[in-house]
Order: sequence, then structure tokens, then C-alpha cells
Amino acid sequence: MRILERNDDLIQMIASSPGRIASVRPEDADEMARMWRESGPGWNGEAPYGGSQSTPERVLSDVADIDALDLFLAWETDLETGERRAAGFLSLFRSPTDADTAYVGVLSAHPRWHGTGVGRDLLKAALARTVELGFARLDLHTWPGNAKAIPLYKKSGYFWIPGDTVHMENYLPSIFRLDAARRFFRMADWYRDLRRDLAPREDDAEIDGLGVYVYHWEKDGRRLTITIDRHAKAIVGIDCDEYKIGHVSGRARLLHGALGQTHWVVENRQSVALPLNLHAQGEDAVTATALHASSLAPGQRVDVAIDLAAGVPAASLTRQRPNHRVHASVSLGEDRLQLARSTDVTAPFTGRLEGSVALTPGTAGRAWLVVENHRATSFRGSLMLVADVNVLATPAQSSIDVSAGATLAIPLELLADRSGRFRIRGGLVDRAGVGAGSIDVWCDAVAPGHAISAIDETTARLMTRDIAVSTPLVSAEWRIAVKIAHRVDGETIANTECSFGPPYFPSSLVGHRWEAKAWHDGGSAHLILRATPPDDPTLSYERHITLTADGVIEHRWAIANHGSAQRSMTVESSTRHSEDDLGASMAAAPIAGGVTRDAATDWPDWRDGVLKPADVLDEGWIALERDGWTHGTLWHPGIGVRMTTAHPTLSMPLEVPPGERVETKPVYLVVGRGDWRLAADAYAQLVARRDTLHYPTPRRAVVARVVSGANARDSGSAGIPPAAGSRAPINIAIDSHRARPLDGDVWLERDGNAISTKATVAGLRISSPVTVTVTLTNPVDAPVEATIVFRHDREVERFPTALLPGLGQAAETIRSSLTIENVEIERVESPFLAIDCAPKQLGRITRLARPGSDGSLIAASFPEPSQRNWWGPWHGGVTPYLHRDSSDDWRNGLRDIAMSLADSTSGESIAVETDLGTPEKPDLALRIAYSILPGTPLLVARLRATNQSPVPFRGEIGFDVWPEIDSARPDAGIITDSNPNRSYRPIGRTINYGAGRWVTAAVAGGEWLTVGRGAPTLHLSVVDVGVRGAAINARAPAFLEPGASAEVAIVVGVSPTIAESQAIARLADV
Repeated sequence: MRILERNDDLIQMIASSPGRIASVRPEDADEMARMWRESGPGWNGEAPYGGSQSTPERVLSDVADIDALDLFLAWETDLETGERRAAGFLSLFRSPTDADTAYVGVLSAHPRWHGTGVGRDLLKAALARTVELGFARLDLHTWPGNAKAIPLYKKSGYFWIPGDTVHMENYLPSIFRLDAARRFFRMADWYRDLRRDLAPREDDAEIDGLGVYVYHWEKDGRRLTITIDRHAKAIVGIDCDEYKIGHVSGRARLLHGALGQTHWVVENRQSVALPLNLHAQGEDAVTATALHASSLAPGQRVDVAIDLAAGVPAASLTRQRPNHRVHASVSLGEDRLQLARSTDVTAPFTGRLEGSVALTPGTAGRAWLVVENHRATSFRGSLMLVADVNVLATPAQSSIDVSAGATLAIPLELLADRSGRFRIRGGLVDRAGVGAGSIDVWCDAVAPGHAISAIDETTARLMTRDIAVSTPLVSAEWRIAVKIAHRVDGETIANTECSFGPPYFPSSLVGHRWEAKAWHDGGSAHLILRATPPDDPTLSYERHITLTADGVIEHRWAIANHGSAQRSMTVESSTRHSEDDLGASMAAAPIAGGVTRDAATDWPDWRDGVLKPADVLDEGWIALERDGWTHGTLWHPGIGVRMTTAHPTLSMPLEVPPGERVETKPVYLVVGRGDWRLAADAYAQLVARRDTLHYPTPRRAVVARVVSGANARDSGSAGIPPAAGSRAPINIAIDSHRARPLDGDVWLERDGNAISTKATVAGLRISSPVTVTVTLTNPVDAPVEATIVFRHDREVERFPTALLPGLGQAAETIRSSLTIENVEIERVESPFLAIDCAPKQLGRITRLARPGSDGSLIAASFPEPSQRNWWGPWHGGVTPYLHRDSSDDWRNGLRDIAMSLADSTSGESIAVETDLGTPEKPDLALRIAYSILPGTPLLVARLRATNQSPVPFRGEIGFDVWPEIDSARPDAGIITDSNPNRSYRPIGRTINYGAGRWVTAAVAGGEWLTVGRGAPTLHLSVVDVGVRGAAINARAPAFLEPGASAEVAIVVGVSPTIAESQAIARLADV
């Protein structure tokens, strides 16, 4: 960039909108915030400066956080009120990827002034400022669906880079430097007289194989054409009434060590002779030799040949600009021009590994070595491989025959004997024994439980068996980036970014090289990066990254103050995902004593000025789940946090005294297979330093449930919402963890048809739940499945529920103690269900029946267990289950356990408990509670296990339920949720039928017995064991650290019809 001498006529020529466009001032904050509040809802994604929740304070804060070249506001007069209103905004920055380029960050027009030229005039103002500051190019990004804006951008001089989404480049700042262009635009309007295709598609034009952008203007018979080499990112030719200068060949391809040639043609179209001087110079690995001086007669055309030679590019070659260009300084008459064209410098052969390049030490992996011939002739010969000492590549020699410009894949077997990153060198020798070129490829090996580190010329890497963490040594983005990817296929999981400031954006270290040191010590790999900002040598910054074998990434930052005054600094760190990743992901965060989990596209939606994440979150973590993997960000209390959807940005202020170094608290990222519990576990261990791991059942960001009457209590202890039948009013409670207020309608429906009146919801948001009342259009006299429908301004949400007559209504239950055949029994009877519990026999339910019935709907061996098969005593009934992974005995670990009665809490019918350990050897403490839900034929069974031992417990807990299947019924059988259209008939031998969430069985008396899971960790299956029918197994994995607890529940219901059994199953799952 070079600052030009101010030329007011030139600036006026580019942008002429007196009084409409002005730079932002602090006193504009109120009006700017008003504009964003009114414009924010129409944005595609998160609007800047707080969007619809913008405040003047937020505007001033965000402006202070950025290092902008300029911020522009467009002003209009409101014809109704006479107010002077902010009608549009544009921010202008230095590009982080090219020192000669400016960048349009945000462009927005108030919806009220769409179509009035606000966007056009803001773009013109940005262009004028870019020219005034001496930049050569002006870039911006948009998205392909922005069809309305892309033609405006093209009319304003921007070209869409082919293959990019959607990056556009504008070379008018370079064009306006040309003497011929300035003369032309004295009589022509650069905006109005531009002739080009404005269609919203990529600009992929080519001339002789050279990718170009072509600017063309016409006015009153005069014309001006400027050609841009889009690879060199510079002017390559000019065609005007006075002369023409252009290239005559496509993009030159040069091999290392080879010679070549390119040409510029100059034509004099004036009536007088013009002196010509052309001096060509190469760049980077290209050497160019040309010095031409002549006098061009009128109409004369000269071809200037430029000899080229290519060397081997330096490994530290900058990526901040195009490489290997050929520059031409041209003097023609009084005009001075700086032109450039691109060349492609490459090795004669290049290679890459595909396949198993992510090895495990000691295990051979198959890979393909892909060799590409960049020469103009075919190659026949051999390839000899020499690998680092710790890796074996076979075959070591291969015969190859590859045509010009073609590729060849050679199968390899790779075997590493230890963890590390290894180089494989290949030499190509032709049939005459002459060396023709060489290739270098890399592979890495990581042993289980290990992590490794590696640094090459451009990148520092840390790797485990599953993930790779990498960061460039030269930052070329707006912020300093770290990429987290799958190690095998390289697919990005997430990106983290950091910045030291203020200002934070763009980073002062863009384009600056970090000094790196890396090492690994088996289970962890470590990286330290240090840099000094070029504009402030009194500071130095450090980034510390550690990757553990189990996928935990620790980030710490430090600032050292080498000056004489105290510095107030802040480190900002954020996690970023692509919009595609968010669209296919679920976000989870700890809120209100539980975990909220919802689609990551628009949740969390917390914004400054309305709600701060610190006011909402119980703990400092958020997780993003996708395709069986989870990425979680964890932070310590006291670290500031703000969020844009599922993207947390963390703020860590540091006061750094002179001569001292201050370090932040660590921030953790955890990556691995699993769900949000991966992040919850890591937070408990790394931040909270607690042993107890709590797994609450996740809920959606908006939850709706039916409550039976305004004063009815929620039977939440059973995990089931109450419901109402009949035509009485039904209350629906809706709770939201969204900050954005929701307005809409709520009703009940079945099979897509409304079965209730509608109720209006207004202002639903976090901490402001809403309860509305609807009335059924027809009475409900039996259990039925139903759906709560909530239609609001963003979407239609549905919540499965069920309606049961009388659920939640008070109903008398009778409990009695008795002895039957020398077995102590606790009996509970309600108007709908009766159960017998034998505390000293595992605390099992031995009988479940309708009141007044002498029989039982469950199969049980009573009074004692029986030996009915080879695996041991069979109890039947409803039996608690426990299995230890450390045990080789797969049978129920509770089969010989006696329990004692425990005090029942509210809502419990019977509770029993036992301690499996002794004072000398503590073990698990178990508590089992059975609850008959008032007014229903539903039994809820809960098992809670607490680890009182000093070592972790790992295994399974749950229940077994044995329905008394009535084989004489024509509809006898078992139905599961995995195949609800098929009924399995027990055939008396051991067969497993998969289920998942619920199972229903045809039992005696024409009834249906349904078992549903009451906890999302439970999995149901059916085992046809040939003993009185079948067993319904409900199992949940449990890992309990010392002192930790886990609880599971099942729901057992009785109904006279299969339809009602489905409603019970739905209730259990809700």
C-alpha cells in the first residue's frame, strides 16, 4: 500500500454523494443502534452490533474492538417525521491476506431504504477511500443466494473468483491509477458506462488459457478495456484509443530449473511516435530478463520477448500475495504503467499419499502414492523410495510409465515401529539411469494412548489416533487460527481463533511469523508459539497448546510487557464452525439445573443487551454434536463469554505490569466420539475438579407439556406429564430457553388433525414461561397419543404427549403388610392397579393385577425362585437388575439379595433399599421405589445406585419384566417400537428381539402390558427364553466414580386395547 497525494478531483470522480455518506462518529451511536435494531431481523444470520438487540453501548464497544480503515453511514431524511436517519452502513478494513488490498467487512441498507441507491453510494465511498489510501484492490464476500446484491457488486467493479463462495475482487483502485483511465473518466462515468455481464455467476473467463477479468467501458465512440490476470491479481493489459499493451500467450508453466519465455505486445495507435521503455523483473523463484527501449512510430506494433528461468521456491515463501509473478514496468510516451502476469512454478514430479497415511505403530497400512508428471513429455523409468528410519515403505522400487500431465497411483504398504511423523523420499530415474526428479511425502503414526507433535516449514501440528490440531506459522486470516480435524480424512471438526487487543479485528499479527517449539511425552503433545506485533515491539505474545491422547486440547495465552508502563490487554478466543456444520448439529449447554439440547442453527440465541450467557449457564461449557462426534468448549468461572448461536467467544482481561509476564487461565476443547456428556465429564474433571458426574435428561430449547388443571401438580417425579381427558379445559405449560421472544398459537392434534381450540402465546422467552388453556373439541375417554403443536414466527414445533382420563387426579390407595406362604409382602391397591412387593426377594414385584383380580399380569416364581433353566434361579415379575463389567458371571448380580423397607417420599408407593457392601468393604447402595400414578393404571419403577466404594463402578443397571403372555389369545404376541407392525409370538427358545423405547405384550384377561423407558439412557430388548414366555430387559450403562450416583426408571402400564398401550408407551418416552 502507498498513500497517494490527495486528489480531490479523482475522489469526486469516484464517489459523488454530498451529504449522504459520512464516516461514523461517536455521537452517531444512538441512530446506528436504532438502524441495526430495525434491520437485524431481516439479516441472513447474526446481524452485527447486536442486531435486533443493538444498543448505543454495544455499538461503541464493538467499534472500539475493531481496527477499521473507515466506517461509513448513509443518511436519509424520514419524510414522515423529518428526522435524519441512518439508512445504511459499511465497514472498511485492511485485508488480512494481502497487504495491498482493502476489504468491505459489512454492507447493510435499512429495509426502508432498499432500492434507493444506499448500497451503491456506500460502495462508491469505500472505493474512493481505498483509492485515497493507496490500496491496489478492494475485496468483499457474500453468499450465492444473495442474487439481488451480486449484480450491484459486479456493476461496482467486483468479479466473482471462480470456485469460491462468494469471494469478489475489485481492481478499480489499480485502474484509477492509470493515466489512460483518468483521461477516459474525465468524459465517461466509470459506474454508468461500464459494460459487462451482471448475472450472479462466477467470472471464469479465459484468454489463451490465462484466467482473466475484463473491464470494458464505452462512451461516445471511445472505449477503454483493462485486462486483469486473476492469478497474478494485477493488470496484465490495457486497450484504449491511444495504445494497446497486452500479453500474447497463456499462463506460463515452468519446471524447477527450466527455462521459458513470455511476451508483451505494445501497439501505438496515436498519430505521433511514442518512446517505449519496458523493464521486466521476476519474483520469488522466477528470474526474468528483459530491458527494451525503442520509439514506436504511429501504428507500429512491437513484440517484447522476456526470457524466464525457474528455480526451486523457498520453503518459507509468503502466502500473503501471489507468487512467481513477472512484473513489467512500462513507460509509453507520458504514461507509466505497472503490469504483471502469473507463472506456475512446479517440480517436474509431485507426489502425495492417499489412504492409510494415519498409521498405528506395529500395524501395516495400505496407501497409494500418487505421482503426477508435470513435464511436457511422458516418463518411463523407476521410482526408488527411501523412508525415515522408523518407517518401512514397500515396495522400495517400482517401475513407472506416466504420460505428460498424467498421474499414476502406486500401492504401498507402510509400517511404522513407533509414534511420529515420517518423511518418505522418492527419486525418479529414467531408463538411461539419469535422475529426472524427486518427490517428498509424509505419513504419521500414533500409538493408542499417545499424542505426537511435528513442525514443518509452514505448519505446527499435534496429533492423536483420532484428531489432528494444526496452526499456520504465518497467520493469513483475520484472526489467529487453529484447525481441529479428523486425523484420517482431514475433515474439519472446528476452528478456534484468538486475538490480542484491543483492537482485536483484524489481528495485528496477520502475516507475521510465529516462532514455534513442539514436543511430546507419550500421552500428551505440546506446542508453544511466540511472536511480537510489528507495530508494538514492547509486547510479546505466547500461545500454549497441549493435546492429550483422549482428545482434550488445552489453550493458554500469555503476554509479556517489555516496556516501562503497565498495559491493559485482553485475549479473545472463539470457536467457529461452518454454517453447514451448524445445520447438521445439535448444541447442548447446562441451564437451570439440567441440560438444554437443540438444533444449533439458531440456538443458543443469547445476545448482549438482552441476556448474557453467564446469567444463563450453570457451568462454563457448551457442546456441539454431529455424526456421532462431539466438540465441546470449556472455560473457568470469571472468564467473560458471549455467544453467536453455538459459537462461544471468551474474553480474558490481563493487567501486565512493566517487565512482567501474565498468563490466562486455560480454556479446554474436548473432541471425541459421543454426545454432550463428553463435555460435561471434561468440565467436571478439568474445571470443577469434582468426582460426581451428573447426567440430567436433556430437554429442547422450548418445551411444552399438558398439565391437568390450573392447580394440578406435575407428576414430574415419574418423568411423565399429567394430562386431562373429557371436555374440561386443558392447560399447556410452555417453557423456553431462548432469548428471542416467541409469539404464536398452541393447540392439540391427533393424526394431523386439531382436537382442541387454539390459544395465543405472546412474549415466551427464557425465565418467562407461559401457560395457556385449550379445550378439547371431543371428549377423551381412554388413553390416546396426542401432539402439542406450537406455531411461532420462526417454525412449527411439535411435542409428543398423551391424554389419559383422570391422570393427576387424586385417588385413594391402600397399603397393607401381609405374609403369603412365609414371604413378607407389601401390597398397594388403587382403583386402577394392585401390586405385591417382596422386599427380601430382591425387592421385586411378584404380582401386578387389576383390583379384585386373583391372577397376575406378570409371570413370577412364587413363593421361591425356581430352577427352570440351566442358568440358575428364576424370579420373574418386575426384578431389579445389576451387572458388573468386572464380573465374568453375566447373570443378574442381585439374584440372592434381600432388601429392607425404606421410608417413602412424596409420590412413592413402596421403597426398598440395601447396601451391597460392608463397613470394611463398602460397595454400592441401592434404592428401589415403586409408584402407582394417581388416577392411572401406571406403575413407575425407579432404581438408584450410589457408589460408596473407593474405586469406580462400571456396568449396567435396570429392570427385567416378565409379562404373563396369554398364548391362547389370537393376537398373542409381543410388539416393539423397532417394528410396531409385527407381533412376535414366543416359541420357547432363546431369541433376542431388538426394541429400544417400549414393548407391549398381550397378557391375560384381554389386557395389554406395556413397558416403556423412563430414562433416555435405557435400552429395551425382548428375550424369548422359553420360560413362561419372554423377558423384557431394560438396561442402562453406568459408570460411577466414588460417591457418584445414577438412576433409571421404567413405566409399566395396563390397558385394554393396543391403541391405549401406544399412548402409555408415548407417555413413558415423554
